[in-house]
Parts: sequence; structure tokens; C-alpha cells
Amino acid sequence: MLRQTISAAILLMLALAGCRAQPQPLTLALMGDLMLARGVAQAYPDGDLSPAFATVSPHLRAADLTLANLESSLAAGEPLPTTDPEQSSGYNLCAAPIALPALADAGFDLLALANNHQDDCAPDGAAQTASLLQDAGLT
Repeated sequence: MLRQTISAAILLMLALAGCRAQPQPLTLALMGDLMLARGVAQAYPDGDLSPAFATVSPHLRAADLTLANLESSLAAGEPLPTTDPEQSSGYNLCAAPIALPALADAGFDLLALANNHQDDCAPDGAAQTASLLQDAGLT
């Protein structure tokens, strides 16, 4: 899914670039996994993750398109227990939705959700995360 989304975004940007009289450079910022739970959540107990992105956010904002994989689901409620292999991958990466403003402010345009932690927050954690990201304009 991520590969298709990236391919579609690149093709769209290339098509739009072809509409200009002068060729313009296209800048992509591609990041790997964003993990906002566990130690990250403990380091920022007030939920404001903006300082965590302070160094990279100018570069992310400068890119035409910034993509990353959101390894942490964002959902309200208690995380699933990590002891049940049917429901969890062994590490619970459930993060609070309060992290969303920092992601948007940092310059992310699109976050992929298809990973082994998508349901760490709750049985419907992936759906909650997708809805929250859509509301924040990050999908």
C-alpha cells in the first residue's frame, strides 16, 4: 500500500511538474518508522512532541512531499496487553492522539499505517488512527 501511495504521489508530482513552462526541481522527504510511544511518550509527558522534531522539521517542511511510516497507532483508551500474541506483536506502540499536532506542524504530508503495530491500541486502533490522521490532513 505504501509503495502504491508513493508511486502515485510521485507520478502526480511529475505530471504537475510537466505543466510548467520551466522545469522545477521536486523535493521528496522520505522517512522510515515514526514511533511515538514507549520512551518517546515518556520523554514528552505533556504530549507535545514538537521538540522531538525541531531539528528535522525545517527540512520536512521544505520538501514538496514528506512521507513516513507511522509505526505507532494513535487511539484513545488503554493499549492492548502485550502478552497476548493474538492481539499484539510483543511490543505495544500505542500512542496518544495528542501527538497529531506535532506531526502536522513538523511537515509530514502523508503517513502510512500498514505495519505490525496498527492494532496495538485497540481492536479498532487502525481505524481510529486512520480517522484521526484524515481529520488532521495527514492522509
